[in-house]
Amino acid sequence: MTQENFNSIKEDSFYNKSFIVLFLVVFCFVFFFLFFYNPKPLANNDEDLNASLVFDNLEKISANSYLVGDLLQKKIILEKNKDLHLYPASIAKLVEAMVVIDHLPLDKEIKISRYAVSAEGEEGGLQEGEVIKVIDLLKILLISSSNDAALAFEEEIRSIDEDMVDLMNQKVRSLGMANTAFFDPRGIDRKGNFTTASDLFILAQNIYQKYPLIGEITQKKEEIIFSSDNQIEHHLINTNILVGQIEELWGGKTGTTPEAGDCLITFYEFDKREVSKVDNQANQKENTDSFYQFSKNEDKNQRETENQKTEEKIPLVIIVLGSNDRFNDTLILYKAFKSFYYQQ
Repeated sequence: MTQENFNSIKEDSFYNKSFIVLFLVVFCFVFFFLFFYNPKPLANNDEDLNASLVFDNLEKISANSYLVGDLLQKKIILEKNKDLHLYPASIAKLVEAMVVIDHLPLDKEIKISRYAVSAEGEEGGLQEGEVIKVIDLLKILLISSSNDAALAFEEEIRSIDEDMVDLMNQKVRSLGMANTAFFDPRGIDRKGNFTTASDLFILAQNIYQKYPLIGEITQKKEEIIFSSDNQIEHHLINTNILVGQIEELWGGKTGTTPEAGDCLITFYEFDKREVSKVDNQANQKENTDSFYQFSKNEDKNQRETENQKTEEKIPLVIIVLGSNDRFNDTLILYKAFKSFYYQQ
């Protein structure tokens, strides 16, 4: 065998070995990819990714119960434990305000008693013997969440031979709020004071339609009012820190007690925009996550109507009950609505 033939055979052997090595490397890679590599599925598009982020944030909500609803169409958009009985805390003062508006002239003057100022808390700074108009006392009740104002109204209603708690219970029953009752106008932790997010949704619809004054009062970040003789000044700061931070917010009410936890109901009104509800992602999430539920009350025709984009004014309510952080929970729900349901 010549040296040239030997070199040729050696070179062929080298190429054969290289081919075998390359084949084995490719085979191992393909085998690993097919049987061991299992990447997380990526979102199909930006809309799917945004929906996923929205749902992940909803899981961070601390509230025992929440609800997001369209006040005009009377439809629930998002909810968790909407029928769970919980303490209302000072959200009860919304019902007291409705009773006051129904029964007392706004320019009537009320003299503050020792009984009224003996209530727990000093919100609003009312003084014994002070005379103040109903409209201004309503502002103290709703902006500062004053227990003194609540008791002052209770006394005034008694002076016209009515009972505030009875009128409050009559009011909620007349609205169809079957799972709400009051034992005290302040909403303190007592048996007999309870409500649900579903019932508060009904209350919010009524406030939006018939009690715009409540929205006008509670959308103010702060206000200065005076006693009837202008001798006593009250600087009111809204207990709802979201006022002034959210453009669409037009009112609401806070509530806090040891048993109720943090509670908040907030009202919004969005400008005329195109609105659509994305049912596919909602239904997928509903089937895989029991943490919250989307409303199932719409029939097929309603769903088809929802999916058609329409231009209309959108009044919204967000209700948070039994929360560890009512403002953060509310912001999560607000952003969920804005990014997922409310499309410009």
